[in-house]
Amino acid sequence: MKPQPKEQYLILVFLLLCTHGLWAQQALCPVQIDGAWGYADATGQLKIAAVYEAAQPFEAGLGLVSSSTGMGAVNAQGDTVLPLQYERLYAPTCGRIVVRMGGKYGALDLNGQLVVPMDYAVLLPFDVAGLAPFYKNEQWGYLDTSGQVVIPAQYNLFRGFEGQPLTMVGRSGMLGLIDRKGKTVMPLFCDGVGLYREGRVGVQRGGVWGYLDASGRMKVSMIYHEARPFSEGRAAVCYRRLWGYIDSTGQVVVPLTYKAALDFQAGIAPVQSDSGWQLLDTTYTRRTTQWYTAMEPASEGRLAVQWNGQWGYLDVQGQVVIAPQYDAVQSFQQGRAAVQQGDLWGLIDPTGQAITPVAYTKIEPFVAGLARAKRGEQWGYLTRAGAFVLPSKTE
Repeated sequence: MKPQPKEQYLILVFLLLCTHGLWAQQALCPVQIDGAWGYADATGQLKIAAVYEAAQPFEAGLGLVSSSTGMGAVNAQGDTVLPLQYERLYAPTCGRIVVRMGGKYGALDLNGQLVVPMDYAVLLPFDVAGLAPFYKNEQWGYLDTSGQVVIPAQYNLFRGFEGQPLTMVGRSGMLGLIDRKGKTVMPLFCDGVGLYREGRVGVQRGGVWGYLDASGRMKVSMIYHEARPFSEGRAAVCYRRLWGYIDSTGQVVVPLTYKAALDFQAGIAPVQSDSGWQLLDTTYTRRTTQWYTAMEPASEGRLAVQWNGQWGYLDVQGQVVIAPQYDAVQSFQQGRAAVQQGDLWGLIDPTGQAITPVAYTKIEPFVAGLARAKRGEQWGYLTRAGAFVLPSKTE
């Protein structure tokens, strides 16, 4: 049985409350107090003293910090896990921390043990499936989390796999595709290669785009002047400056009649015609009767739209949930959005309920339940409940 609108709203509130509880219990946010950085929880309680020159959000239980001696990492109790001695640290991915020391890169495990030797001119973070691009002898290759070279250094152009089965590589200006074992899927003959998504990857040669499958077979002929990655079974494509959508077989499912078309997300896609922006659903029916002058991609079930110079929000059904009334807005994050009236900003929830007065000269995005904000000449942090905590005069 499909939930009714009231039930859907209650479910949303329940999930937000649960998530808020998790943030309050677990997450730590980097905070700046009088020129130094530390960490606070989502209620604004300082948990790790502000003694560092910089601090990054926690990843895999570690927060990267820096001082005059270098970069290191602390755990949620504030204990130093990696000494502050490295020239550079990347946030942990796939159980590995890429580091630079003495001008060379390698990788540590989460206990600080060296697992990839410090032998590389450049080593980038591992993707979710455990491959990392490395640069050695002026060529790019890929290695795994044990430090074993999986794809020898032989390319001067590259892209990370990002957990996908294929990626773009290149040499002498020509681009091709390889799989995660280094097998050539498409020879180096293209001018452009898009992102592999949903079993298709866009390729371009001679100014026109088509799509290949994972084995390198052409599935959509190279006839389009622009082509976006597939999303929810459809891709936005452009021919002679007009946009529409195709399915994975290349069948046109929305005629190429629009000035712009964005990716499908949560079953909807913004499209632009001469009259403005509207929403299409998966049946290619227009969800909005009003044409908007601007429309942003959906975030947490809300789309920011502009009409008559004012901004508001739609839900993913195309219904107005917060009427256009603001001079500027931000996307929803962690159940909150910053909105501007005149020169000042405030916070609202997904129903449009005010969480704070419109009284701040700046509100930055939420990180782990806190958003850095400026009120008058004073900087501090807003909690999701709207409390202004950890005030500081430091920019």
